[in-house]
Amino acid sequence: MRRRYGTNFAEYAADDLKYLRSLPNAPHGSTVFGTAFRFTEPERLHTKGRRIVPESGHKVTVRGLAQNYESIVDEKGNFTLGGLPPGHYTVSLESNGEISTFPAVRSTTVDIADKGCARFNFTVDPFAESAGEKCISDFERGEISNCIRQATTGEIFIAPLVLKELDFDSYGLAPVLSLKEGWMYVSRSGIVAVQGVPTMDNGPDSFHDGLVRVIQTSYQAGGRKFQAYLFQAKSSSTSST
Repeated sequence: MRRRYGTNFAEYAADDLKYLRSLPNAPHGSTVFGTAFRFTEPERLHTKGRRIVPESGHKVTVRGLAQNYESIVDEKGNFTLGGLPPGHYTVSLESNGEISTFPAVRSTTVDIADKGCARFNFTVDPFAESAGEKCISDFERGEISNCIRQATTGEIFIAPLVLKELDFDSYGLAPVLSLKEGWMYVSRSGIVAVQGVPTMDNGPDSFHDGLVRVIQTSYQAGGRKFQAYLFQAKSSSTSST
């Protein structure tokens, strides 16, 4: 187990000491820096870790009493604002989704002294706190409330509590019936892999050689238009038929 030393792990104590010893010769000004990442999949029960990607291109704003400052998260998920006047600042990340900090802090408002710094590690969760609609995974089980949800990014996913009740096939997919959208197949991560699966014998069309039929509906001036596709489970791609 790692021990904490000051504001960092004990194994990084040498880096902390090096920083402290360099302060007398450091340039004047305060620094705000940190990271920003986004979860790419919903949370799953009994599973540790979730895939993340840098929240690159998004703006970090540092609001002071007299002036505001801005930085853009780079392609590696890092941001830095240096040379700030010492003082009282509020740090925020502009993004769509629930934003949290790690380690958890009670506030993103901080006082920074001259030659001092403050670090914030932001994590964006587009899958948090979204409303859900009913679904059916098995007619014997009946309707499941708060089942199908939509992330702030537009992705449709299945609530973690529902995932453990699903029966996944050899392709790692399980059928779910949306009371609004019809049959769909979802992956073990909870992400909807394909929608618009036609009904066959009171259930979804099944896979044959890794392929399943999909019906896409669009609305045009002349009425509804239907187009058929084949969805390939192994490569998660579609080909028109």
